[in-house]
Amino acid sequence: MVERIRQSMYDVLIHPFAVVLYPAFSNIKDDHQEQKKILGQIIVVTGTLVFPAIAGAAITASMYVPLFFGEAWKPAIPVLQLLLITGGTTPFIIIMRDILRAHNQTGTYLRVQTILVAGNVMLMFFLAPHGLVPLSWDWSACRPWPCRFTYI
Repeated sequence: MVERIRQSMYDVLIHPFAVVLYPAFSNIKDDHQEQKKILGQIIVVTGTLVFPAIAGAAITASMYVPLFFGEAWKPAIPVLQLLLITGGTTPFIIIMRDILRAHNQTGTYLRVQTILVAGNVMLMFFLAPHGLVPLSWDWSACRPWPCRFTYI
């Protein structure tokens, strides 16, 4: 349930930007001034739209989770809030990924992702016996980075 809500927020708030970033950066990969201009605009839009929406969803989770999903899902609220807040870095990681892709540096991104996933798997092994919230902290350490290699 938590992942579905987080993914829905991504699909609505972040995915539309992610679809156009790579083609935009690819078209202007040699024009660093234009890249800086677009990057500045994206950061403004992200700060104006995405961050308040994520913060609002995290703050009001205790109201809408029981309302839409039932009282049985109340224990998931701290995990949802954690994943929403830590997911706030996702737009910046997507920007980094698409800039690297536009400059034919996908290997750099892949190396960073490989290190993060390996570290995440090791931490999950040690944190799993301690409960859902510590495990969620570990999971969220990797999750803001788009760990889905299908994007590459």
